[in-house]
Amino acid sequence: MMLFMLLNMAFMSSSMSTPDSTVSITRDNIYALADSLLGRFHNISAMVPYQDMGILFSEGLALLSAASAAQVDVMLESGTAGGQSAELMARFFEGTNVKVFTIDSDLMKYESSGGLLSQTSKRLSRFQNLKFFREDSFKQIPKLIRANRGKNIGVFVDGPKRVLAMRLCGIAISESRDVKFCAIHDVSPHWSRSIATEMENWERTVLLTYHNSWRERYGHLDKEFIDESAYRKMFASNTLLDQKKHLTFGPGLGIIFGGDVIPYGKAVGDPSPQTLSISRGRGRRGKVRG
Repeated sequence: MMLFMLLNMAFMSSSMSTPDSTVSITRDNIYALADSLLGRFHNISAMVPYQDMGILFSEGLALLSAASAAQVDVMLESGTAGGQSAELMARFFEGTNVKVFTIDSDLMKYESSGGLLSQTSKRLSRFQNLKFFREDSFKQIPKLIRANRGKNIGVFVDGPKRVLAMRLCGIAISESRDVKFCAIHDVSPHWSRSIATEMENWERTVLLTYHNSWRERYGHLDKEFIDESAYRKMFASNTLLDQKKHLTFGPGLGIIFGGDVIPYGKAVGDPSPQTLSISRGRGRRGKVRG
């Protein structure tokens, strides 16, 4: 309990400080923070049920460790769905000045097929530090970045997927150097070889959770909080997926650093400005969540 209080006080102090362009989004720093936050994150994970197709808890630890390294004042999420990752962030930052904004345009028809977004909105309404938008992330994320100018911002993209996810990160980073990092879900080669190759070759990539080093160190969180038989059944119909490897390595979370380290367009692998312009105009037409 004392360790929890000290960590929370330390984070509250950092979240109230002025934005720092020297925040350290490095692999070593994320690992160190993950180790120090593990006990607290474990307690939070026990309160958040796993949602189908949601972020693994080991991946959630990576996301929140990166957010802590960035000393974020604001977290932006694209792709709310059942709200598992939004709830993890809201609980983690509860009692601090950090604000969480989560966005879903319902391209996956969650609402019409069962009212999922309304259920999610109602469940998350208890968190005073979280706000839910039913909007197009390609439009709403730049607006929120501009509205929070001068603050340290982290971005998490769980929809759209693959190349569009990279483009949305590119839009966010190119919008402002206030964006300290962007995280993308579903980047494992066992999920999509093309996006994994892009992430591996992107100069901005700091961490990929499907690598053995992360899985061996923090994969126990998934075994403890996710029913493996139910998880296996969820992907049973996907004949293109290597079930054993997917269970071993997970869908994968990639973390990339922002434009304060390398200006956008200067890092190898940055989507071109022309591509970003196309994405801004196509945000609502993609067949992906977000």
